Amino acid sequence: MVANEYAKALHEIAEELNILDIIKNQYKITLDLLKDQEMMSFFTNPVIKSHEKKDLIKKSFSDFNENFVYFLYVLIDNSRFNYINDIYEKFIDIYLNKNDMISIKLFSAEKLKENDINRIIELLRPRFNNKKIVYENIVDSSLIGGIKVLANDTLINLNTKTSIDDLKNSL
Repeated sequence: MVANEYAKALHEIAEELNILDIIKNQYKITLDLLKDQEMMSFFTNPVIKSHEKKDLIKKSFSDFNENFVYFLYVLIDNSRFNYINDIYEKFIDIYLNKNDMISIKLFSAEKLKENDINRIIELLRPRFNNKKIVYENIVDSSLIGGIKVLANDTLINLNTKTSIDDLKNSL
């Protein structure tokens, strides 16, 4: 619930100021930096003073949009920095819905070729009301062959390993 409210507010401001793509890209860069556990611990540590956290943001993100920097300050001031990943997910959901898009993850045993991805997307498009499909191809070495598609909370499992396991169970 908290993440949703912050995501809506950020999206509304970004849309109003016509900086949605800038905010989306800068948010992604920020999350990539926060994958460093030490960095994330710094921002979520209640013992570290807010002004110290803001100083680091000011120095580290000096070339970022001031509205996004202010958003980070608000998260710090309200002790909500630990929600930063959840807020991003909700922000992206809002962004995709408003742009009539859907994001999917294509899991495959090896990296898919562009023409294979395009064929898969064309086959999936009717299933997702002909929305524009944005994808991420994730290599999953546990798959023998075929693919798994994850969209929102829907899993479409078309991999060989699952077929073999199903066949074993039916025997």
